[in-house]
Amino acid sequence: MTIYAEKLSYLKFINCAIMKVLPCNLSSLHYAYIDEQTSIHGVKEIMVQHAINLLGGIHYVKFLTLSNDILEYLSYEETLQVYLPEFHCLTHLKVIWGEPDYTNHQVLNTILQKSPNVESLEIPQVVI
Repeated sequence: MTIYAEKLSYLKFINCAIMKVLPCNLSSLHYAYIDEQTSIHGVKEIMVQHAINLLGGIHYVKFLTLSNDILEYLSYEETLQVYLPEFHCLTHLKVIWGEPDYTNHQVLNTILQKSPNVESLEIPQVVI
């Protein structure tokens, strides 16, 4: 599915890894909420690629919320640093954290490295 929406300012996408979504020309996007509520049933590599493609298409976003499940999917990509886009416009990152997981910490660190203008990081609840 390809999304062309020049004036789109808010995007909420749930279960993004189960289908290929190609956002195009979303430079006006201010808010994005990306969540995955399905367990991995398909080929991990394909589902990871779908998640990376979606993030690549919304790299202009200013406020981004990511679920723990998305972080888990991204952790399956060994070269995430190479494939993850730069988020130059991102100023606020919110992570809905689940069970503490070292690989998810690594993914979050990679996202922060690719987001040089982040001013605030919000992790509302950590389950220990």
